[in-house]
Amino acid sequence: RRRLHRLGAVPPDRGLPARAACAAPTVTITQSEVIEGENATVSISGIESGATVRYTTDGTLPTATRGTVYAGEFTLSALVANTTVKAIAYADGKKNSEVAEATVNVVLKPRMPEVTWKIGETTYTAANDGTYEVPAGTVLNIKAVNGDKIKVTNLETEQSEVRESPNTLTVNSDIMVSFASVNSEKNLESEALSAIFTR
Repeated sequence: RRRLHRLGAVPPDRGLPARAACAAPTVTITQSEVIEGENATVSISGIESGATVRYTTDGTLPTATRGTVYAGEFTLSALVANTTVKAIAYADGKKNSEVAEATVNVVLKPRMPEVTWKIGETTYTAANDGTYEVPAGTVLNIKAVNGDKIKVTNLETEQSEVRESPNTLTVNSDIMVSFASVNSEKNLESEALSAIFTR
């Protein structure tokens, strides 16, 4: 008995082959980690014949109409944050490839540390080249910024000491001192915050 199909119904699958997807490219960043402000070089390989590759560097997903068309090795310049390059390949008659990606991690440079103290209920914050009159026994609270240690230097004796962050320094006499944030793993040091504390 012949099977009838309702008007507008989709006919049974006739065995037409599904569209193949483009092969996913490979994204390579020559430096997996850089220091803030440095550059990283990116290349994309494994591009199948006849395919076009688009990529993004802002975290969005590339498509056949969104992203920059890859034309050769390029540079991520003056990096200030971790950056991921995402890429797809596409071609007429084929599905877009899966997204390929690679990330470069950026180590932030240490910044001047935060130096604070309390007198009564009021909290004060030191500024570079500042002079402050404080009671004897005032405790300075020192916290590194983008670092794990603090470098404390007596500017009169020029003697320095590296301490864990956060840390403290008690003012028992007049002192000229500087503080710097240190990334001990990368051997990076911030500009120094210098101050004079008098009693």
